[in-house]
Amino acid sequence: MAFYTPQQNGGAERKNRTLVESARYMSHQSNMLNTFWVEAILTSCYIQNRCAHIVLKNKTLEKVWTGYKPSLNHIKMFGCDSYVHVPFKLRIKLDNKFTKVCKLLGYSENLKGFKLYDT
Repeated sequence: MAFYTPQQNGGAERKNRTLVESARYMSHQSNMLNTFWVEAILTSCYIQNRCAHIVLKNKTLEKVWTGYKPSLNHIKMFGCDSYVHVPFKLRIKLDNKFTKVCKLLGYSENLKGFKLYDT
């Protein structure tokens, strides 16, 4: 009997369902297109990895994995309007230093920054 399928692993099934339900809610709440479902699931996973778990004695998965306590100061709502800085070379004297044309899609795992969608 093989135990290599998620259907036979109740914990994995519950986590998958939690991620999908969270992504569905975030997409619906922000009126984002369903084509961004992957980004919604990645964002949901990013946030859940930075939330405390009872099984880990109220530690976060990020703390257990890396040893560093994660900061939640940068967390924004999925799909919110984002202001993007316009570099000095692309504007003239009285132009705005920012433009509001993007929607927040998630967070970068490797860099300090956000994933944005230019509408």
